[in-house]
Amino acid sequence: MEELRNTALFENILQGITDPVLLLTKDLKILWTNKSFQNQTSYTREEIIGNHCFKITHRNESPCVSPDDLCPVSESIKTGETATTIHTHYDKGGKKIFVEVSAYPLKDTNGEIVQFAYILRDLTEKMITAESCIHATNALLKLYIRKSSRKEYLDSVMELIHDWSNCNCVGIRVLNTYGNVPFESYIGYSKKFWDSENWLSIQEDQCACIRVIQGKPEPQDLPAITPGGSFRLNNANEFFSALPEEEMGRFRGVCLQSGFKSIAIIPIRYQESVIGAIHVADEKEGMVPLKTVEFIESISPLIGEAVHRFSTEEELVKYQQHLEELVEERTAMLRAATEKLQQEIAERKIAAEGLETRVKERTSELEKANIELRRLSAHLQSVREQERTNIARDIHDELGQVLTALKIEVSMFANKLHPDDKFFDKTESIIKKIDDTIQSVKRICAELRPTILDHFGLSAAIEWHIEEFENRTGIKCNVSLEPREIILDQDLTTSVFRIFQEALTNVVRHADASEVRVTLRLKDGKIMLEIKDNGKGITKKHFLDSQSFGIMGIRERVNFFGGNVKITGIKDKGTTIMVSIPLKKKDVP
Repeated sequence: MEELRNTALFENILQGITDPVLLLTKDLKILWTNKSFQNQTSYTREEIIGNHCFKITHRNESPCVSPDDLCPVSESIKTGETATTIHTHYDKGGKKIFVEVSAYPLKDTNGEIVQFAYILRDLTEKMITAESCIHATNALLKLYIRKSSRKEYLDSVMELIHDWSNCNCVGIRVLNTYGNVPFESYIGYSKKFWDSENWLSIQEDQCACIRVIQGKPEPQDLPAITPGGSFRLNNANEFFSALPEEEMGRFRGVCLQSGFKSIAIIPIRYQESVIGAIHVADEKEGMVPLKTVEFIESISPLIGEAVHRFSTEEELVKYQQHLEELVEERTAMLRAATEKLQQEIAERKIAAEGLETRVKERTSELEKANIELRRLSAHLQSVREQERTNIARDIHDELGQVLTALKIEVSMFANKLHPDDKFFDKTESIIKKIDDTIQSVKRICAELRPTILDHFGLSAAIEWHIEEFENRTGIKCNVSLEPREIILDQDLTTSVFRIFQEALTNVVRHADASEVRVTLRLKDGKIMLEIKDNGKGITKKHFLDSQSFGIMGIRERVNFFGGNVKITGIKDKGTTIMVSIPLKKKDVP
């Protein structure tokens, strides 16, 4: 071993290692260094050789003895094995460098340790990337919560990517049901470019952006394809000039004709599918480094998830609007039929019996229409509840796991930093931001669909919601459950809980109350819910107002199960809502 270390071959091998390497004595004196260590620390070979490693890397006059900054050489001497730890080093100018340090013992023929190979792996960029990912995730979550439509959300996402990438042009394409990939949001591109590129078809057009969305790169694309499936060029002129004419024909060439030298097309992913692409371009070379593209790739699934959710919500709104149009149309038809029937009665009094039969038929149609509308309303409620449950579960499972894993990694890193270290407070700040984000995710999931309702039942969900209600509003609540555990089928459980939620919402919005009493009991084959407050009392005008959608929703839910609801109010005394629903739903004719 001694002879090998003294040979030029051994030195050439160590010089070929890209990570910084030192050879140390047992008392930590540096015998040899490779150029990578000199480049990392900015010290010359003369300043390094013969000096102690702790003076060069830690700028200390004595070896590391802190529990948070243990010397791996000391550990290796104790165990006789390789020791690895995380250190904060400093270069000659005082700049911090986060490194993973490994001390490999070099032994003589008798098995005695004579020297150490000291190898350092730079972690600085990894730490910076982790922090950037947290900021980006928080920004995208806030946009999803605050924006009311897919268009508003994508416009804001486009502005964020424009700031993050520093590129002049950014566009977001979303694949539609017709196989086209129009720009839903863009900035910086000329009208001529937009007119040419806006309605590309994945069935009819050929270009790199189409193949990225299809996930089917061709051989001529591969030099520009990243491991994440993006197409990236930092010098488009050089790339395209090297292509044969037949391969050049597989590109539309509009980006090149528009003068873009830096081009990146990043797929937007939802689960296992690509649903669009982010198109980044600039007239200057070198504007889309791999690090930037990989960063956008890392947040692409979050953008895809939001796009899918907004699209689903918009489809539900369209479906509801269509349903309302059908209701209006059917109502108009029934109104016209009734008017015609009344006219016939006036004109044909002698045919009273025949007219009565027709009235009954029309009335039956109206009742059937109302039944159909209630069924449709119940179906919409069920679909909405299921979608809320799915959204809450997906956010909790996917985003919650990522945040928890990220917190563990940052916490492990923080535990290895000295409390006086400049980056110690930074890691604590990152952990707090992760905790805040986790709490935001929990709150969003609870608002969408409280998991306690599915796992612990109606009684537990009501008690949990009352506690949240008291903490949020300061309104005192008293609750009585008879019996203590009330078990109903899932649909009835959900409806009773939503009625209870809507009643408390009305208390906050309208009642001006300081106390609420909630009673839930099973009696005579019925579930009975009573919510009573000490507020200003509901007025008849408000009770009959066609715009009181909360009260209308309560009535519809109760009517669907064949129950009844009674709402009374006394001025300055309060409002009482009494709901009674049979446990066995009445069959709908």
